[in-house]
Amino acid sequence: MVPRNKPDLTLSTPQQADAARSIPAKGFERAMDMPEFPTVVAGRQKLEEWRLKLQEAKERYHAATALYRKILQERPEGRAPSPNDSLARARQAESQSLAEYTRVLRIFTELTVHGKAPEEQSAASGNDK
Repeated sequence: MVPRNKPDLTLSTPQQADAARSIPAKGFERAMDMPEFPTVVAGRQKLEEWRLKLQEAKERYHAATALYRKILQERPEGRAPSPNDSLARARQAESQSLAEYTRVLRIFTELTVHGKAPEEQSAASGNDK
């Protein structure tokens, strides 16, 4: 096989080398800030963890809501509510699951939209109380 003629890319004189070094490459005037690979992977893992937590909280909320509605439909019309009956407990469970779902949704939103880690979020919410 005969080698093809390739252009000579070496600079023949020191003056040519100095001239080439003094010309900035277009678009490369500053260093590119690239996150380190482990940081990106850790960020994606954290995002996936919170996405799963959000999904679980949503499912618990929907299940609690369905149970509350079922008990509410089965309840006799004229019966006075009691703080310890199944309807009150189901309503309390729905309320708690909604609060948890809302909390996780806020954290997930802060993480995805603003890039704020959950530790920053919990510290910020601790100051609100």
